Order: sequence, then C-alpha cells, then structure tokens
Amino acid sequence: MLAHNSAGFIKTAVDSVCAQSFQNWELLISDDASSDKTAEVVGPYLEDRRIRYIYQRENLKQANNWAFTIANTSGPILTTLHADDAWEPDALQTFADAFQKQSDLDLAWTNWDYYDPSLKLRQRSAPVTVAKEMSGEDASVWLLDNNHALPSASAFTREASNRAGSPDPRFGMVCDRRYYLQLAMASRRCRAIPKVLVRYRQNVGGVTSVFSTSGRLQDEMIVFADDAENLFRPHPRRAELAKKLQVMLGKDLFLLGLEAFLAGDRTRGKRWMTNAKRLASWGIIQPDSLRGIARTVKGRFQRK
Repeated sequence: MLAHNSAGFIKTAVDSVCAQSFQNWELLISDDASSDKTAEVVGPYLEDRRIRYIYQRENLKQANNWAFTIANTSGPILTTLHADDAWEPDALQTFADAFQKQSDLDLAWTNWDYYDPSLKLRQRSAPVTVAKEMSGEDASVWLLDNNHALPSASAFTREASNRAGSPDPRFGMVCDRRYYLQLAMASRRCRAIPKVLVRYRQNVGGVTSVFSTSGRLQDEMIVFADDAENLFRPHPRRAELAKKLQVMLGKDLFLLGLEAFLAGDRTRGKRWMTNAKRLASWGIIQPDSLRGIARTVKGRFQRK
C-alpha cells in the first residue's frame, strides 16, 4: 500500500484488507514522507503481525515507492491497494483462486466501481473487462488498446515482476499504465476477470487533476510516447505498437494543448499541440479526433 498524506482515508483501505475472506496475506504500508497523521491512523493496526509500516523520510514518488514495496515483501503474488481505495471482501480470494488454478498465470486484472470522496457509489464500471485469457504478448496489445489495469484491481507474480524490471521513475501519472505494459510483455499468461473487486475513490483535487493542471501529465505523455520503441522492444510487433501508442497519446495531447491554448496558456498549449502533431501526424485529422476538437472548442466558448 503506497501512502502519502493519506490520514483522511487510509483507515478504510486497511480495514478492507483486514476484512478479506482470504487471510494468508502480508501488508506493507510505505508512507512516502507524509506530513499529516497517517502514522497515527495506521498505528493501532500494527498489532497485527501481518501488517508493517515504514516511513520514508525522503519523498520517493510513486515509481520508486512501488519498487520499494515490491522488493520488501515476500509473497509470490503481489497486488497494490492504493491508500484511498478499498477492496471488496472477496478480492484476494478471487486472485488466489485464479493463480492456484493456472500455474503459468502471471498477471490478472478485474473491474472496479467509481466512488466519491465519501465512498458513496458514483458510477458502475463499464464492462470493459470480459472473461478473457491471453498470452503476455496478446495481453500487452489488449492493455494498450483498453488501458484497463488499475493497480488496486490487479495482481501479478513476483517472477513476472523480476522479468519486467521496476516501475520507471520518470513517470508519475502514467507510471502504472507503463508498468502494466511491461508486466504483460514479461508474463506467460494473463487473465481478465469480469468481476468488480474495488471501490475506486475519485477525490476532488486528487493526483489526476493536480498533474493535469500543473502540466506534468502532458509532459509525461510526451516522454512516454517518445520512449515507446524502447518500451515495446521485447514485443515481436514492437514497431506497430510503438506507433499506435504514439498516435493515441498524440491525439489526447492535442486536445489538452488546445484546451490550454484557448484558456490563455498559449506557450504551453502551442508546445503540446506541436508535439502532438509530431507524434500523431495523420491521426489528428481522423473523424474521432475532429469530433474531440469540436467538443473542446465548443466547451471552451460555452464556459465563456
């Protein structure tokens, strides 16, 4: 469990671990230099010997903190529960059953529902995850197309993690998307389980909005796209997949740049749109992109 200033919601997350029907687990909470009372909230749980808490005095950021927790746990199957999410009681049992039944399974992912900050149901998850079994090569293509691997709703073997390497410390917001592509390509078999196992909390002013408004998300997207060929180097379709990722990110980046430009942030908006055109080229004028551009322009003028 990766925590940073999580005092307001980590109790719900830890309670959901303790309430699991599958009880043979260990929990490492790595507190990434919190300045709030996260340690005080976690303290009473440490009477359970399965739970450990480590305070990082220097802020590691997500990728390095994730690598730390992977390296400092001992279980053969790993899963990450973010400190503001919560598991349904059968989450770990569902994963345990899947890995026990299939000895060459290395990566599994499930569905989640969206909740507001007080954990009231906001939206049922779209049925993106259908029952599906794939090789690691096919799963990396599926995950590229669908972007459907939430850390709190996924599990993977330690062996696959060793083969994949650590999460890339250059990334924050897109760190998990990139890492699950790494994991898929390092996996023997992967499985999508069509079951909702996670209450995914959407916080106002959360990481996504902070990254977007600061421009860090957009800048990460450029680095992610430019590194696509290196990412997909192990895959037999590496050139095709690298180009597909670049076009996908370029189209999204163009809309974000256009929004910034229309909002008056012309310097960054122009830079993001210029990079978008370099990455997506013809993809910018595809019908879906043109519809997105039209919606962005219309939305901006309506807000005025």
